[in-house]
Amino acid sequence: MRRIANTYKVLIFIVAAFIAFNYSSTAAQNRSANKIDEKDFMNFWVGKWNLTWKNPDGSTSKGINNVKKILNSHVVQENLKVLTGPIAGFTGMSVSVYSPNEKLWHQTWVDNNGGYLDFVGKMENDKRIFFRYFVNSNHQEIIQRMVFYNIKKNSFDWDWMISNNEGKTWQVKWRIHYSRNKY
Repeated sequence: MRRIANTYKVLIFIVAAFIAFNYSSTAAQNRSANKIDEKDFMNFWVGKWNLTWKNPDGSTSKGINNVKKILNSHVVQENLKVLTGPIAGFTGMSVSVYSPNEKLWHQTWVDNNGGYLDFVGKMENDKRIFFRYFVNSNHQEIIQRMVFYNIKKNSFDWDWMISNNEGKTWQVKWRIHYSRNKY
């Protein structure tokens, strides 16, 4: 009888250990499910967006941005158009892709003024940041960056910033508020 009781104790211990292991494994999976996978960190951007921003003279400008996934959903393509204000008619597009080997995003921007910019992107806390280095006409190294932040389902903010002191301080050059176009 004692042998059977010990066998049951061992069996109960094994079952309890199995349940505890599966519970902790499931809890870990649930925690990691809430964390954004680096390759998906631009998914929030996909959609049609209305844009607004303040110009240096205090007036408000508007634009639209249509962002979609292309090429088997591996590439995020942006198509921006400025509708009103001093730069009305400005259009541009970008393509962004995740490099799993580097664990970084890459974005290439081109526009109707002949502009070409190339960025590297990463997550910092809840912000998505793309940046690039270049040397200006005065032979000074400048860092340019785009910061996506205050990200919600139907809105977020975007800043275009520069630094001429290796990122110690930043100057906001363009701040855009995005709101999802519901049509």
